[in-house]
Amino acid sequence: MPLRDEDVHMRMMQILADRYPNARVGYSDHTVGLLAPAVAAAAGARVIEKHITLDRATPVRNFQKKGRYLGTDHVLSLEPAELAEMVRNIRLIETMLGDRQWRRSAGELKLREFLRARFHQDAS
Repeated sequence: MPLRDEDVHMRMMQILADRYPNARVGYSDHTVGLLAPAVAAAAGARVIEKHITLDRATPVRNFQKKGRYLGTDHVLSLEPAELAEMVRNIRLIETMLGDRQWRRSAGELKLREFLRARFHQDAS
């Protein structure tokens, strides 16, 4: 059964990272969609687990029996194109987070010079 957004508790990763500083903290996703793995990456997850399927439309045997959920994760699994998008999103987040060096990036310096020139031009 998919996990509700309010039950995800992403801050737990930081709690675990603080408690176990030599361990890699990961996230096992049981939500629907791509948002939770991206948030997990931004929150510091070093490993992300997400169920995959070739086609969610394929009937799943034993998914429901007498109206009860029997534990399959097929409904929250990603199809191949979604998995690729999840990986792209996570890689982009890693790029956007940068490293832990205190410096301005080349893009920030270029933007600063552009804005400085605009400011001087507007002030003239």
